[in-house]
Amino acid sequence: MDSKGKLQRWNELILLSIFRIFQGTVFLLLASAGASFLPQRPDVPIRAAAFIYLFGAILLWLLARRSDEKITGQVLVGAALDLGIAAVALHFFGGPASGAGALMLITVAITALLLTPRLAALVASVAALVAVGEAGYSVWVLGDDSRNWAQSGSYGLSFFIITGLIYWLGIRTQESRALAEQR
Repeated sequence: MDSKGKLQRWNELILLSIFRIFQGTVFLLLASAGASFLPQRPDVPIRAAAFIYLFGAILLWLLARRSDEKITGQVLVGAALDLGIAAVALHFFGGPASGAGALMLITVAITALLLTPRLAALVASVAALVAVGEAGYSVWVLGDDSRNWAQSGSYGLSFFIITGLIYWLGIRTQESRALAEQR
């Protein structure tokens, strides 16, 4: 990859880190406000999860500003942080019907741009397991029958479709850019 391509990937990583800080701030505000739509589950501290996510997002932003040659590790750590907070959000906001699964779509799409196809598919697999696993945990352990298995499975399938589509579009964009630079 040429120096322009590396710089572009670093810029995308920095923008993703800034998005994480914004997302963490919103999540912390929702958790701290005691909004009425949050189910009361005192056994899991939602505010602590929000603080950990925001701290991790700020740390990843600071690390992204350092331009090392390899960004794969940072992208994977960030994806793990995103999927962890998405699992917490899915659980506390009432499952995929709340739209919290869309948080994972952003992570899966960005990792498809920044990682190799195998690693992007791994992130999509973990995201699918998080979506279906949260539904299973809520139904089997907590006895919450309101979870929609079909919706969780649809999210899982969409993660793989998004990964393939975004990766393909990224390849086409790089080819178009290279062709434009030749002319």
